[in-house]
This record gives sequence, structure tokens and C-alpha cells, in this order.
Amino acid sequence: MSILADQVLRAFDTTKVSIVEFAESDQFCNKPLYPRQKVLLKTMFLEELEGWEEDILNGWLAPDGEIIISPMVRQQTEWLRENGYQNFPEVQLVGGRRSSKGYVTSLAVGKKMFDTWKLGDPGRYYSIDPDKEIYFMCLATALTQAKAYQYADLVSVITR
Repeated sequence: MSILADQVLRAFDTTKVSIVEFAESDQFCNKPLYPRQKVLLKTMFLEELEGWEEDILNGWLAPDGEIIISPMVRQQTEWLRENGYQNFPEVQLVGGRRSSKGYVTSLAVGKKMFDTWKLGDPGRYYSIDPDKEIYFMCLATALTQAKAYQYADLVSVITR
């Protein structure tokens, strides 16, 4: 298929793919998620939560909880939705080793890349000079850590 035909098909495909479908479906990343990972990703992407997911979020909002989230997350979510956002513009994940930070963020960045690709011509959509490139960053505190973990997780998501 030609590049132009591919762009035209993407432009007419307005199907919204949820972050959970993007992560878990064999059509996309085929990466399993634990329940709390689903809640975190759905919250990051401003998606509606089911009852059991709301229970998890309520636990994160409890002042004596093991996991803490911004106390105004619901108000922030509503404001972002009302103002046309598709996701939180910035997320800070502070967690210890083995807390799946790299896994979750690689899925989030992969989803953003997918959504950008679906635009067909993101430069035109965002009114960016056609000579400018669009970058997706993958950062870590050390180069070896970035290559071994964050970048490796992101490459795994993208190549799926």
C-alpha cells in the first residue's frame, strides 16, 4: 500500500482505542495489565472507571493509604475532559523498584505515538511547520538504565 493510501485510511479511521485495549489486545501490544495498572492508565488517559476501579482509586485517595494520588484527581480529570484533553499533560510517577513505572509509561508513550500516527499528518493537525520533527522522549537517570529498562520497554511496546 502506498504511503498516501495509508494516510488516507488512517484519516478516515476514527475508532477510539482505549488504553487498556491498546495495551492488552493482540491487535496492538498484547501486554497484560494488573488491575491497578489498568486504573492508573485509565486515569492518565481520562477514561471512565468501572465500580471496582473507582474502589481502587478511592483507596489511593485515602490519607493513610500505601499508594497516594493527587487528592484533586477527580476535579482535574473533569476539567481536562471539559477542555478537550485526551490525557493528563504531565504525570509524575514516584515509585520504588519493581513498581512497573517503566512498563506503564512505555504503554502510555506507545499509545500517544499510536494516536499521533492515526492523525495521518500530525504536523498539519497541530499546525507545526512541515520541516519540524515530532519527538517522543524516553528519559532515565543514567544512560545504561535508560537503555536497559525504559527504552527496552518502549521498544517492546512499539514493535508489538
